[in-house]
Amino acid sequence: MSLNLLVTQPELTAYPLVAERTLGGPQHQVETRVSIGTAEPYPITANRMTDDPELANALNRSDRHDYYGIYLVCSFLEAVPETVEQATFSVALSYGDPAADDQPIAWSLWPRKLVTKPVRQTKSVKGSIGIKLGVDLGLEGSYSEEADADQCYVVAAGEREPDPEWHFRRTAKVALDGVHDLWLVAQVERGREAVALYGVNATVRRPRFGISYTRLDVPVPKRTVHLK
Repeated sequence: MSLNLLVTQPELTAYPLVAERTLGGPQHQVETRVSIGTAEPYPITANRMTDDPELANALNRSDRHDYYGIYLVCSFLEAVPETVEQATFSVALSYGDPAADDQPIAWSLWPRKLVTKPVRQTKSVKGSIGIKLGVDLGLEGSYSEEADADQCYVVAAGEREPDPEWHFRRTAKVALDGVHDLWLVAQVERGREAVALYGVNATVRRPRFGISYTRLDVPVPKRTVHLK
Protein backbone atom coordinates (compact mmCIF):
# COMPACT_ATOMS: atom_id res chain seq x y z
CA MET A 1 0.00 0.00 0.00
CA SER A 2 1.20 3.54 -0.65
CA LEU A 3 -0.15 6.99 0.14
CA ASN A 4 0.23 9.52 -2.69
CA LEU A 5 -0.14 13.20 -1.83
CA LEU A 6 0.19 16.38 -3.86
CA VAL A 7 0.46 19.27 -1.45
CA THR A 8 2.18 22.61 -1.08
CA GLN A 9 5.68 22.68 0.31
CA PRO A 10 5.56 22.37 4.10
CA GLU A 11 6.86 25.36 6.05
CA LEU A 12 9.29 23.97 8.61
CA THR A 13 10.51 25.97 11.60
CA ALA A 14 13.57 24.82 13.54
CA TYR A 15 13.64 25.27 17.30
CA PRO A 16 16.61 25.28 19.68
CA LEU A 17 15.71 23.13 22.66
CA VAL A 18 15.89 24.15 26.30
CA ALA A 19 15.18 21.46 28.87
CA GLU A 20 12.47 22.06 31.44
CA ARG A 21 13.68 22.76 34.97
CA THR A 22 13.30 19.85 37.38
CA LEU A 23 13.32 20.20 41.19
CA GLY A 24 14.70 23.71 40.98
CA GLY A 25 17.73 22.63 38.96
CA PRO A 26 19.37 24.67 36.18
CA GLN A 27 18.05 24.90 32.64
CA HIS A 28 20.13 22.94 30.13
CA GLN A 29 20.69 24.05 26.56
CA VAL A 30 20.25 21.06 24.27
CA GLU A 31 22.26 20.86 21.04
CA THR A 32 19.75 18.60 19.28
CA ARG A 33 17.30 20.51 17.05
CA VAL A 34 13.66 19.82 16.23
CA SER A 35 11.82 21.22 13.21
CA ILE A 36 8.04 21.05 12.77
CA GLY A 37 5.67 22.33 10.12
CA THR A 38 2.70 21.67 7.90
CA ALA A 39 1.59 22.09 4.32
CA GLU A 40 -1.54 24.10 3.53
CA PRO A 41 -4.56 21.93 4.48
CA TYR A 42 -6.88 21.08 1.63
CA PRO A 43 -10.47 19.81 1.47
CA ILE A 44 -11.00 16.14 0.63
CA THR A 45 -14.05 15.57 -1.56
CA ALA A 46 -15.90 12.51 -2.79
CA ASN A 47 -14.44 12.84 -6.28
CA ARG A 48 -10.89 12.87 -4.96
CA MET A 49 -9.22 9.50 -5.14
CA THR A 50 -8.84 7.73 -1.80
CA ASP A 51 -7.91 4.14 -0.96
CA ASP A 52 -9.70 4.33 2.40
CA PRO A 53 -13.14 2.72 1.81
CA GLU A 54 -14.53 3.96 5.12
CA LEU A 55 -13.53 7.54 4.38
CA ALA A 56 -14.85 7.28 0.81
CA ASN A 57 -18.19 6.08 2.18
CA ALA A 58 -18.30 8.95 4.70
CA LEU A 59 -17.58 11.48 1.96
CA ASN A 60 -20.42 10.14 -0.17
CA ARG A 61 -22.93 10.12 2.69
CA SER A 62 -22.06 13.25 4.63
CA ASP A 63 -24.05 16.45 4.29
CA ARG A 64 -23.09 17.76 7.74
CA HIS A 65 -19.30 17.58 7.70
CA ASP A 66 -16.33 18.65 5.63
CA TYR A 67 -13.04 16.74 5.61
CA TYR A 68 -9.56 18.27 5.44
CA GLY A 69 -6.23 16.59 4.80
CA ILE A 70 -3.40 17.89 6.97
CA TYR A 71 0.17 16.90 6.12
CA LEU A 72 2.50 17.42 9.10
CA VAL A 73 6.26 17.02 9.28
CA CYS A 74 8.67 16.80 12.19
CA SER A 75 12.41 16.41 11.96
CA PHE A 76 14.96 15.56 14.64
CA LEU A 77 18.57 16.61 14.07
CA GLU A 78 20.55 14.85 16.78
CA ALA A 79 23.79 16.43 17.98
CA VAL A 80 26.18 13.57 18.82
CA PRO A 81 26.48 12.30 21.52
CA GLU A 82 22.88 13.34 22.31
CA THR A 83 20.06 11.05 21.20
CA VAL A 84 16.30 11.55 21.03
CA GLU A 85 14.88 8.71 23.13
CA GLN A 86 11.18 9.45 22.76
CA ALA A 87 8.85 12.18 21.57
CA THR A 88 5.16 12.98 21.35
CA PHE A 89 3.74 14.95 18.43
CA SER A 90 0.36 16.25 19.61
CA VAL A 91 -2.50 17.94 17.75
CA ALA A 92 -5.48 19.75 19.30
CA LEU A 93 -8.45 20.36 17.01
CA SER A 94 -11.06 22.93 18.04
CA TYR A 95 -13.56 25.51 16.86
CA GLY A 96 -11.62 28.16 18.77
CA ASP A 97 -12.61 27.17 22.30
CA PRO A 98 -10.63 24.11 23.45
CA ALA A 99 -12.89 23.76 26.53
CA ALA A 100 -16.11 23.34 24.52
CA ASP A 101 -17.76 19.92 24.33
CA ASP A 102 -18.32 20.11 20.57
CA GLN A 103 -15.01 19.80 18.70
CA PRO A 104 -13.71 18.62 15.30
CA ILE A 105 -12.17 15.17 15.32
CA ALA A 106 -9.28 13.37 13.64
CA TRP A 107 -11.19 11.01 11.36
CA SER A 108 -8.06 9.06 10.45
CA LEU A 109 -4.34 9.09 11.24
CA TRP A 110 -1.29 7.92 9.30
CA PRO A 111 0.86 6.18 10.28
CA ARG A 112 -1.02 4.23 12.93
CA LYS A 113 1.86 1.95 13.80
CA LEU A 114 5.33 1.47 12.28
CA VAL A 115 8.20 -0.87 13.09
CA THR A 116 10.58 0.47 10.43
CA LYS A 117 10.67 3.77 8.57
CA PRO A 118 8.61 3.90 5.34
CA VAL A 119 10.18 4.69 2.00
CA ARG A 120 9.92 8.42 1.32
CA GLN A 121 10.12 9.70 -2.24
CA THR A 122 9.49 13.34 -3.13
CA LYS A 123 9.52 15.44 -6.27
CA SER A 124 8.65 19.07 -6.94
CA VAL A 125 5.60 19.78 -9.09
CA LYS A 126 5.05 23.46 -9.94
CA GLY A 127 5.48 24.84 -6.45
CA SER A 128 3.99 21.79 -4.81
CA ILE A 129 5.54 18.60 -3.59
CA GLY A 130 4.49 15.13 -4.64
CA ILE A 131 5.03 12.59 -1.88
CA LYS A 132 4.86 8.82 -2.09
CA LEU A 133 4.94 7.05 1.23
CA GLY A 134 5.45 3.32 0.75
CA VAL A 135 4.10 1.18 3.58
CA ASP A 136 4.71 -2.48 4.26
CA LEU A 137 1.33 -3.75 5.47
CA GLY A 138 3.09 -6.21 7.72
CA LEU A 139 4.58 -3.29 9.64
CA GLU A 140 1.87 -0.64 9.52
CA GLY A 141 -1.72 -1.17 10.46
CA SER A 142 -4.42 -0.91 13.06
CA TYR A 143 -3.93 -1.44 16.77
CA SER A 144 -5.22 -5.01 16.50
CA GLU A 145 -2.57 -6.20 14.06
CA GLU A 146 0.33 -8.40 15.03
CA ALA A 147 3.07 -5.84 15.72
CA ASP A 148 3.47 -5.30 19.46
CA ALA A 149 3.74 -1.75 20.78
CA ASP A 150 7.22 -2.46 22.17
CA GLN A 151 8.45 -3.27 18.64
CA CYS A 152 7.16 -0.02 17.13
CA TYR A 153 9.03 3.24 16.91
CA VAL A 154 5.81 5.21 16.31
CA VAL A 155 2.25 4.52 17.45
CA ALA A 156 -0.74 6.81 16.86
CA ALA A 157 -3.47 7.41 19.42
CA GLY A 158 -6.69 9.42 19.49
CA GLU A 159 -8.33 8.51 16.19
CA ARG A 160 -11.91 9.91 16.12
CA GLU A 161 -10.92 12.25 18.96
CA PRO A 162 -10.09 15.99 18.91
CA ASP A 163 -6.63 15.50 20.44
CA PRO A 164 -4.68 12.85 18.48
CA GLU A 165 -1.01 12.10 19.11
CA TRP A 166 1.87 10.20 17.62
CA HIS A 167 4.22 8.60 20.16
CA PHE A 168 7.80 8.06 18.96
CA ARG A 169 10.29 5.80 20.72
CA ARG A 170 13.87 4.98 19.80
CA THR A 171 14.27 1.24 19.27
CA ALA A 172 17.14 -1.12 18.52
CA LYS A 173 16.19 -0.95 14.82
CA VAL A 174 15.20 2.69 14.38
CA ALA A 175 16.78 5.93 15.58
CA LEU A 176 14.51 8.96 15.61
CA ASP A 177 17.05 11.18 13.85
CA GLY A 178 15.67 12.42 10.51
CA VAL A 179 12.37 13.42 8.90
CA HIS A 180 8.99 11.96 9.90
CA ASP A 181 5.87 12.42 7.76
CA LEU A 182 2.49 12.48 9.51
CA TRP A 183 -0.98 12.71 8.03
CA LEU A 184 -4.44 13.23 9.44
CA VAL A 185 -7.90 13.75 8.05
CA ALA A 186 -9.95 16.19 10.14
CA GLN A 187 -13.74 16.02 10.25
CA VAL A 188 -15.20 19.52 10.64
CA GLU A 189 -18.84 20.55 10.94
CA ARG A 190 -19.88 22.15 7.66
CA GLY A 191 -19.83 25.94 7.69
CA ARG A 192 -17.58 26.26 10.73
CA GLU A 193 -13.95 27.34 10.89
CA ALA A 194 -11.63 25.11 12.88
CA VAL A 195 -8.03 25.35 14.03
CA ALA A 196 -5.38 22.72 14.66
CA LEU A 197 -2.76 23.46 17.31
CA TYR A 198 0.28 21.19 17.08
CA GLY A 199 3.62 20.74 18.78
CA VAL A 200 6.25 18.30 20.06
CA ASN A 201 7.63 17.27 23.42
CA ALA A 202 10.84 15.22 23.30
CA THR A 203 13.14 13.44 25.71
CA VAL A 204 16.83 13.82 24.86
CA ARG A 205 19.52 11.57 26.35
CA ARG A 206 23.00 13.02 26.82
CA PRO A 207 26.22 11.81 28.45
CA ARG A 208 27.04 13.10 31.91
CA PHE A 209 30.55 12.98 33.35
CA GLY A 210 31.46 10.46 30.63
CA ILE A 211 29.96 7.44 32.40
CA SER A 212 26.27 8.16 33.08
CA TYR A 213 23.39 9.73 31.17
CA THR A 214 20.77 12.32 31.94
CA ARG A 215 17.37 12.55 30.26
CA LEU A 216 16.03 16.02 29.51
CA ASP A 217 12.41 16.82 28.64
CA VAL A 218 12.34 19.47 25.95
CA PRO A 219 9.07 21.06 24.73
CA VAL A 220 8.69 22.72 21.34
CA PRO A 221 6.40 25.79 21.07
CA LYS A 222 3.01 24.97 19.55
CA ARG A 223 1.93 26.25 16.14
CA THR A 224 -1.52 26.77 14.63
CA VAL A 225 -3.04 25.90 11.24
CA HIS A 226 -6.51 27.09 10.17
CA LEU A 227 -9.12 24.86 8.51
CA LYS A 228 -11.81 26.72 6.58
